[in-house]
Amino acid sequence: RHQIAMGVDLSSKMIQCAQERVKSLIAAPTEGGVDQKYNFELVANDFVSLILDNSDGDSDVNEAGGTNGHVGKYDGVMVNACFGNFLDTDAIMTALAKCVKVGGIVCIAHPLGREFVQRLHEEDPNTVPH
Repeated sequence: RHQIAMGVDLSSKMIQCAQERVKSLIAAPTEGGVDQKYNFELVANDFVSLILDNSDGDSDVNEAGGTNGHVGKYDGVMVNACFGNFLDTDAIMTALAKCVKVGGIVCIAHPLGREFVQRLHEEDPNTVPH
């Protein structure tokens, strides 16, 4: 099965780091004699704008009359170490729900855990609003 992973970050430097990291996955050895095919889409952009890509954010159809190619595309979506920084959590949740397939998985996580994120929020609620 062809595997597709998309990485989105506002920072082009983070996208460059991701491009370096995925090189080893692209060159991964075969598994059980079957070549694993990986396709990484790495984009420096605002995730909400990229997914909703239309004038009102309420439709799956963009201004050109077609979908933006991300609606219902992914089996799963992971938001790692950044959810607390989003100012508009309703918009991010809408975008996440739109890009994952029916029955897909949305995972929101931080490698240092809830307590760490809560402490950051308490220390500087302007930087970590949620």
